[in-house]
Amino acid sequence: MSCWTKGCIALLVIGLLFGAFLAWGAYRLYHKALEFTSTAPANLPVQEATAEQYQEVSSRVDAFRQNLQNNAPAELELSAAEINTLIAMDPKNSELKGRLHVGIENNQVLVQFSIPLEKMGNLGKLPGAAGRYLNAAVGAQVEIANGKVRLRPQTIEVNGKQPPAEWMTQLAQGFENSFAQSFEQDPRNKPLLEKIKSLRIEGDKILINK
Repeated sequence: MSCWTKGCIALLVIGLLFGAFLAWGAYRLYHKALEFTSTAPANLPVQEATAEQYQEVSSRVDAFRQNLQNNAPAELELSAAEINTLIAMDPKNSELKGRLHVGIENNQVLVQFSIPLEKMGNLGKLPGAAGRYLNAAVGAQVEIANGKVRLRPQTIEVNGKQPPAEWMTQLAQGFENSFAQSFEQDPRNKPLLEKIKSLRIEGDKILINK
């Protein structure tokens, strides 16, 4: 499935987060990683929208992808509310509802998430991981250059706390690498990404242009 199908923005974000914290779990001793988890999920907002509102934004994402494939003029504008509508209402994102929330402000994408450790591969197999949650918030800049999408973390907060300074470089690199891999692992994405000239944040919206 190409990364330009509806709801895929949310799926890519969560894939990024999984990969980054799996890298973190491998980098740090498990008991140190568990100090930044919680026994309860975070209470994240769920976007309220009508079926008509969901269909409208979903159709725009589909049309953008189709125009890219057809080498036609293409522009996509998404607000944080519209991205959260895709998270809340796209059936393919059912596991993300109430577990992922996106904000856009100050030229950054702000991502909050709450994920059971059992859903995080090897990290979920560590002693003491059962019944615990990774609750975190990440603020990052996003750009497209030379056919590649880059998300550069600026702030990271885990379980209400900022990780130690010596961890930040490893965490930020894990986020950035995982995000890039989530796009590049599907060869169908490359020709689409190469057609995109710009991605920018204006106010509370992401604008993507061919």
